Amino acid sequence: MLQVELFKNQIMYLILKTGLLVVLFIVIVNTYIFFKIKTTDVIHVLREVDS
Repeated sequence: MLQVELFKNQIMYLILKTGLLVVLFIVIVNTYIFFKIKTTDVIHVLREVDS
């Protein structure tokens, strides 16, 4: 019985860890894309101001 509980706890811990990693990954990707779009927008605006 104790073995099963330990096993369940390990699985929950793994799921939690993987979930956190996935969330972190999504946040990083979203931030990267957001900043990429922002910087390209700024560059376009600067080019328009130049010409």
